[in-house]
Amino acid sequence: MYESGYYPAGAEHDPNAPWNQSDPEPVSQDIEYSCTMRRTATVETTNYVPGTWEKDEDGFGYRDGDDFSDTDWLSDFKDTYRTPKELIDLLKETAKELANGKMPNKPKSFWKDVMADCENWSIDDEETEML
Repeated sequence: MYESGYYPAGAEHDPNAPWNQSDPEPVSQDIEYSCTMRRTATVETTNYVPGTWEKDEDGFGYRDGDDFSDTDWLSDFKDTYRTPKELIDLLKETAKELANGKMPNKPKSFWKDVMADCENWSIDDEETEML
């Protein structure tokens, strides 16, 4: 028998050779995906106790020690920006409208705000678990 390639002798037609094996058939499996996301952003708050105005030794004034211990930064963030979940829900709603042949009835400024809310996110950790 004549071998046609540069395979080892007798291995070209061997069903156990790696080049003659096929990939297994795909199977479906439920998994859970989770990720930790992070965004650095600037928010404004009025929920703090202002520090006192002091003067340094040269007579220049400065504010000493604003107290943010009771500040609800999460609420302040959510009042300013959309969360990833809100952005996903908006994408789903928009895709549904487009799939049904409708254009979303939102002003250009709305979409600019959405684009800004999508900026500066990073994923710190991702994992999957088979269910």
